[in-house]
Amino acid sequence: MNQIELKDLVGLHKLDGVDFKKEKVKDWCGVYEDCSACYFRLDGVVYGAIADPNEGRRSAMGNLVIDDKKVVMENVFKPVDVFIRHKTKDGFNKTDILEMYEVKKAEIVLEIGTDGIGDIDSCFVAYFHPERV
Repeated sequence: MNQIELKDLVGLHKLDGVDFKKEKVKDWCGVYEDCSACYFRLDGVVYGAIADPNEGRRSAMGNLVIDDKKVVMENVFKPVDVFIRHKTKDGFNKTDILEMYEVKKAEIVLEIGTDGIGDIDSCFVAYFHPERV
């Protein structure tokens, strides 16, 4: 799988599929753990946001990947125009999130990334609002 940065997706796109799954991911000890994953399709390309198994009690997004396994999207809908914004906050507890806004309603449809909460915690973000598509 090819890795990309969240900021690379900023701009106007067509979103037509969002799926949530569990993926087996190898941690730094070589042990496979079940991790949350969100796959979404933009302009015909499937991207995967997968939680990092090495974060311990916290959670964070590991890598954003272009899925070259050709995952079959199960939750597919009529293409929706979305504008993607990259929301960041630097510092000790970093925020790094993609916000996908449905263009006509200007409402967030999908959020993907890592959100910094409190002084030392972080959270893997994968929120889908299907009622907005």
